[in-house]
Amino acid sequence: MSMKLFFVILLFPLQSFTQNISGVWKGNLYNDTTRQFMPYELAINEDKGKLNGYSYTVFLIDSTKMVGIKTLKIKNKDDRFFIEDDKLIYNNYIEPPAKGVRMFSTLSYSENDSTEVLSGSWNTNRTKEYNPLTGSILLEKKKKISKTEIVQKLNEIGLSDKLLS
Repeated sequence: MSMKLFFVILLFPLQSFTQNISGVWKGNLYNDTTRQFMPYELAINEDKGKLNGYSYTVFLIDSTKMVGIKTLKIKNKDDRFFIEDDKLIYNNYIEPPAKGVRMFSTLSYSENDSTEVLSGSWNTNRTKEYNPLTGSILLEKKKKISKTEIVQKLNEIGLSDKLLS
């Protein structure tokens, strides 16, 4: 057996255990401070071995639905996924967003029966004006992505071509 073939065979089992989290994930954020659940979606893509994506967060202010979409930085280490807000690319906020506040989450992949799940914790950074917030995240992978709000909004603003390509 050639040395090259030996290394391919040796590495194959390692690749099969790496989780592919590409797709659309829908669920909720729980905010420890407000004790409220907020709808939350992620659209994650793997391109040339690098993960990237978008987040879709919804919250209510005076019964008005506020939506924000951000690009994400995603890293995978030791079967955990570290996700950091990058840029706010869409919002319908009635007030300008807080400057310098970023959300960080640490998620783990699991399967329950036939459902794929990402779950874990999130926090924001402290700024001069704001204390950090914390909470938890629970998301399920969606099979019918065209019905998700994140995909509909990305279509509307012309960014769906960058999704799951």
